[in-house]
Amino acid sequence: MSVTTTTFFDLAVLFSHIKLYFAVPIPLFLSANMKTWRLRFNTYLFSICACLFLVACETTKEGRQKNKELTVMRFHMEANPDGSERTQTVPVYRQSPVMVHVNKSAFLDEGSVARAALVDGPGGGFVISVQFNQHGTLLLDNITTTFRGQRTVILALFPETRWLGAPQITKRLTDGIYTFTPDCTREEAERIVRGLNNMAKKLKNK
Repeated sequence: MSVTTTTFFDLAVLFSHIKLYFAVPIPLFLSANMKTWRLRFNTYLFSICACLFLVACETTKEGRQKNKELTVMRFHMEANPDGSERTQTVPVYRQSPVMVHVNKSAFLDEGSVARAALVDGPGGGFVISVQFNQHGTLLLDNITTTFRGQRTVILALFPETRWLGAPQITKRLTDGIYTFTPDCTREEAERIVRGLNNMAKKLKNK
């Protein structure tokens, strides 16, 4: 009976020493892991912040460049070819070009534009809507009243020079809003509209 009790006591002491032996290394090991994890986390956080900063800088740079984009837009009236230097023949619609005779002098230009917008149409199409200022509104009213049935031919520089369209005048426009389907891609239309609005702001601030 004494042998059994002694053996049990010895085992208890042995387990106590084992517990003490492992008690110190485990916290030290966990502490090292926590420090390593924090270091890695801080490195990842710094990398993410650096990427966000670079993206923000690039976005700001791109925004400044877009604010400098300008569009020149001229509205010409269709004309009868009289052999004089007052008229010229221009190609409209690149895919199936139509030759149109126009007056070289535009009756409206970007200086009379108050604002412009890209408007989505049915079936995934789009149109450009131009709102003229008071001066442009009066001229547009006069032109659409006098020359109903004829075509207005629209020239744009964005910076490519292109005749965007030749819509026919079908009604009197009294509100100063001129809407047409341009011969361009959506991306080009966005660039044209953005340039018109930038131009309007620039001329307004002069």
